[in-house]
Order: sequence, then structure tokens, then C-alpha cells
Amino acid sequence: MTWVFITTTSYLTESFKQMPATLVALASLFRNPAAAVAAAVIEPLIRKMGVGWCFTGLALVEFSCAFSVGWLILKGKDMRATFEAKEAAKRKKDGPGGSGGTGGPPGGRPGVGPPV
Repeated sequence: MTWVFITTTSYLTESFKQMPATLVALASLFRNPAAAVAAAVIEPLIRKMGVGWCFTGLALVEFSCAFSVGWLILKGKDMRATFEAKEAAKRKKDGPGGSGGTGGPPGGRPGVGPPV
């Protein structure tokens, strides 16, 4: 799971360069509660399913996560290019100064703009 987390976090920070810290925090927001829930439910699962079936289920979850990372490796570049093209078209459409009209960063979102 560490491999999956690091790979997806790296992809997010490379794809969305304007807010990498936000995305790392968001990824942790999902990862940490999931770990807490897993710690709370593992013992009852082992008691009801048995060690073999419980860990077989966990292995299937891990394989599905690893598969999703493989898919991201294959399709991530195209997804990022599509996203960047849409963002460039949106910036071109909004024109100089963004859509906010108040002199804020492009897109009118405070704190999300080019570094000064």
C-alpha cells in the first residue's frame, strides 16, 4: 500500500502543480481514516472469516490498488495532457486577469495562482 500511496501522490503533485500540498493533505485525509477503520475491523474479520480468507480478501484489495496504479502509469500522461489542455483553453477564454475581475489570481480563486 505504501507503493500505491507514493505513486498516486507523486502523480497528483505533478499533475496539479498549483496546489500540491492540498492534494497530499487530501490523500492523507483518506488514507489515515482508512487505516484507523482497518485497525478497528481486522480482529472481528479474522474471527468471523478466519485468517486465510481475511488476508486473501486484503490481498485482493491490494491487487486492485496496484492494478489502479498500473492503469495510472499507462493512462496518466494522457489524462494530464487532457487536463492541461482544458485548463489552457479555460485561461485563454477568461483572458488576462481571470474571471474574477478583482485583480486576483487567474480563475478568481484566492491562493491558487502562479507564484509571485
